[in-house]
Amino acid sequence: MMNPARGLVSRMTAMVSLMSLALVSIAACQSRSAFDSSAIARFVLAQVRIDRLGAGLPTPPLGPEGVSIDVIDSSGAVRVYRVTPWILEHWHPYLVAVSDVGMHGLGGFPAPEPCRVFVGGNDQVQNTSQARQIASKLAQLLDPYGGGEISFPADSMKNDELRLAWRRAAREGFLADTVIRGASSHVVRITVLSHLSRQYPMAWQRVTFVFELGHNAELSGWSMRTGRPVYAVDSQ
Repeated sequence: MMNPARGLVSRMTAMVSLMSLALVSIAACQSRSAFDSSAIARFVLAQVRIDRLGAGLPTPPLGPEGVSIDVIDSSGAVRVYRVTPWILEHWHPYLVAVSDVGMHGLGGFPAPEPCRVFVGGNDQVQNTSQARQIASKLAQLLDPYGGGEISFPADSMKNDELRLAWRRAAREGFLADTVIRGASSHVVRITVLSHLSRQYPMAWQRVTFVFELGHNAELSGWSMRTGRPVYAVDSQ
């Protein structure tokens, strides 16, 4: 026959365990949602004021209601938002990464911080194909104009605009894409066209990225070089 006192202790222990699990779950959810939309908007608007001052442009009073926020990537532990200050005509958007390690600027910011965001996970980079896929995603999230609207060479036959843009970018010359596999990392060079969609007339700009990816897909180093914008119109 079971000792009543022992049974009570067992039930209390089980209840404490369940409460501990619940508290851990709540803490995890809170850490992921620590930055609400107004905090993300304030983070971007602070950069907008600095960027416009550097460009010699006036900055009207701006509040969170003057931006739109859209999720463009939510894979893994990092969620990436596109923040567009729509109230400022022809001003570019910004990409912001939110994770358990904080909030950091990506594309559109003058000094992106991808190495503080993409610190690796459970996935391993096992071959050059995986390295290219990760590099392609990083190129989108580091689009210097913040829109995440980029085109790869394989897209050059999708429509007349891209065909013309890639042909004119080729006149300037750029290095071919490549992957160098090392003992503990992959170094990927990739060239894309970034869509200057808020500029008139709309144009595309060549951007060459180099990413060094560790064995667990962590980003240990990167660089970016931009070329001259090309206009995908027949008048050029």
